[in-house]
Amino acid sequence: MAALAFAVPAILRAVDPPGIISHSGRVAVNGTNFDGAGHFKFALVDGSGTVLWAHDGSSGEPANTVQIPVAKGLYTVPLGDTTFHENMSAAIPASVFADNADVRLRIWFSADGGATFELLTPDRRLLSVGYALNAARAESVKAGGITAGMIADGSISANHLALTEDSGNYSGGIGTDSVVFAQTFDAAPPVTVNAAGFEDAVTVSNRTASSFDLTLNFAQRQIDGATTAAGEYVSMAIVNGRPAVAYYDASNHDLLYARAQDAAGNEWNAPVTVEDDGGNTTGIYPTLLEIGGRPAIAYQNLTRGEMRYKRADDADGAAWTATPVTIAPSGAGYYCRGAVIGGRPAVAYWSNSTGRVYYCRASDATGAAWPAPVLADTFGGGFGMNQRVGLAEVNGLPAIAFVYTNYSLYYARATAVDGSGAWSTTVTPASGVEGLVERHFSWPITLTVVDGQPAIFFSRRGDYGSRPAMLRAPDANGTTASSWTLTEIDTVPTRNLAGVADLGGTPAVTCWAGDNTLSLYRATSADGSAWGPAQVVRSSIGQPAWNSPLEVDGRPAVSYYYINSGDLFFAALPTNISWTAATAGAFPLQADSVGAGGVDSLAIADGSVAIGDLSFSVVTSVTAGNGLTGGGTGDVTLSVAAGGITSTEIANGTIVLADLASTAYAQDTTANALVQRDGNGRVKLAVGTGTYESPDNNQISRRLNSRDYVSGRTVAKTDELILERDGNYGGMRIRWDAALARNQTIALQAMTSTGAAINRYFTRTSSTAAGNLVLFTDAESVVYFRCQFGNTYSFGGHQSTVELSRYTGDYYWYGTLASSVDQ
Repeated sequence: MAALAFAVPAILRAVDPPGIISHSGRVAVNGTNFDGAGHFKFALVDGSGTVLWAHDGSSGEPANTVQIPVAKGLYTVPLGDTTFHENMSAAIPASVFADNADVRLRIWFSADGGATFELLTPDRRLLSVGYALNAARAESVKAGGITAGMIADGSISANHLALTEDSGNYSGGIGTDSVVFAQTFDAAPPVTVNAAGFEDAVTVSNRTASSFDLTLNFAQRQIDGATTAAGEYVSMAIVNGRPAVAYYDASNHDLLYARAQDAAGNEWNAPVTVEDDGGNTTGIYPTLLEIGGRPAIAYQNLTRGEMRYKRADDADGAAWTATPVTIAPSGAGYYCRGAVIGGRPAVAYWSNSTGRVYYCRASDATGAAWPAPVLADTFGGGFGMNQRVGLAEVNGLPAIAFVYTNYSLYYARATAVDGSGAWSTTVTPASGVEGLVERHFSWPITLTVVDGQPAIFFSRRGDYGSRPAMLRAPDANGTTASSWTLTEIDTVPTRNLAGVADLGGTPAVTCWAGDNTLSLYRATSADGSAWGPAQVVRSSIGQPAWNSPLEVDGRPAVSYYYINSGDLFFAALPTNISWTAATAGAFPLQADSVGAGGVDSLAIADGSVAIGDLSFSVVTSVTAGNGLTGGGTGDVTLSVAAGGITSTEIANGTIVLADLASTAYAQDTTANALVQRDGNGRVKLAVGTGTYESPDNNQISRRLNSRDYVSGRTVAKTDELILERDGNYGGMRIRWDAALARNQTIALQAMTSTGAAINRYFTRTSSTAAGNLVLFTDAESVVYFRCQFGNTYSFGGHQSTVELSRYTGDYYWYGTLASSVDQ
């Protein structure tokens, strides 16, 4: 077969989208115009030959062919028309032309029924006419280029409209801060707060058009409220990704354990008993650890005078069936502290029988076996004060802090991870100053590592009462006695520094103050040299305020024993707080102007043109059978021929009872009729037959919505009283604007969000001057109410009855209204 070529340039024209281009061409074989059934393949390619579209959807040369009749070399084909031929299966997408400046048509032709194909060369470039397909996607629109007729009905939704809205994040601490909007609203907008499940600890108040106040507190969650006097000596740790606590049950003298249902500590599982020693006192001074993927607890059995250890059967701590391991007998375990040292559980404690401080590390990674404890202090008996002990791993070795009989702090560090051999020289970090530590025997000390160096937290004795303080070593081992740095965390007298946590790389402490307030202090520097103000966890907590702080799910948290009620609580400070202020609903789009003749009948919504919109200068009369008559020069008369309006031309619901002639229905004057109609077309509804009194007033009944809480917005009314919003989400009041002409009564039945009932009854005499009356406030959290108000003293007086409900915390009220007053 000779080479093929186009004898006539291809003629291309754009047709209606989607994706069709009409192509006409001419093909010759050996210089002779072809006649017969030709087999073709078509593709659109870019300047480099990459296939952009093929007639059968292929990514290269089409696999299937399109058969086209050719007469004297001429043929025509609608490229992309999937109805033209079964193998023309792909429409041409507008993106072919939108994304490519150089598009060319490539054709393969077969004159022998599709046995062999030759490529017609060269590829023919498509000029501007081919780009008509790109009308399916506009790259830009000139200002004002989009008119109403171009916008499909229903295509604009709320997310396309520019709402009056503002939002932001809050990172302040405990207390109340003012948040200023980036814009000024027309009125005080609703403000919603997201605090990741702890919204109950965040309060919004004093909303104005330009700002609002946000108050932040610790959120309180009860861990154990079922057991009386349970929660003493609490210790908190993260177990299998969730906060968990070990604590002493003083009512049953047992050791208990509880774990949260979620990582944030919002909900807690019921506590389980770890050890019940038949009435013996067990579970004193517990330390909760996660050992080998399970919770484990080191504690004292006081009755038996033993230091004990127990590990759960599972990762969550749901069962504790194993027999506890006795670490040391005979007066051991007082004020014990546990820690993981060199990958194994370890404990330090004071012995009542010897008056010395001891250390013991398990023989294995799970704590199944323990060797004999080793002596950690070198001073001999320090009876009466050595019981305050702290334990930590310092630079890979165990270290212990304790209090000596002269109320000074001491520190010792072992030379071996198991505590065997010599311990480093025990030193006095405060240069041997007597009376450094507050003398109350029950106030603990804590040893930890702060910014790579050991530090001791304690209650420092001073001239004005004890203060929370920290001693920090000058080196990573803590064996230099003379250079430990003393930092007072707060100069306000406080007591019982009970716990230390690492919050985001900086230390934090909790302590109980003399005013019975449990507070959290957070350092503002990694080394603890500077501290922020006290953040109140809970007031009036009672003494001795056992507690345990920890970072939980990225936020400061504290578990504590509330001695006033004998319950155990978990408190968390909300973080990552975001807020949004937005007006209620979207604003419609508005056009500044419309050109002459720019509004046709299709652009006018049905029923939107009123009489006042027509071009009459005066409407003087309505004549029977003729309609409206204009009274000015050039005015027209609108008339309707007799019988010209049929039932099909009257919209449903347009004719009301008042439009009917009074003779349309016979008037029923029976005293006890269910329905009576007066001469004005109004209807009176009676309760039923058999009553003594006939209906004395018309009644309306309607659906009632109140979605605007701006102060003074009317909800319902009688002839003298107005039920209105008070400017808050959940408050309602009754207002009267002039001295009352008749005695009035107001009866209220309401229910709060907790299910509590509110019943109130008010009276106002006819001489009462203008004023208002609060039915209920926003703070009462009413979610449902029924209120009947109006005149009940005079025959024929007006009354209204409303019944409204709302979702807790929302400002939309919905319900029904029944009244004898039109509204």
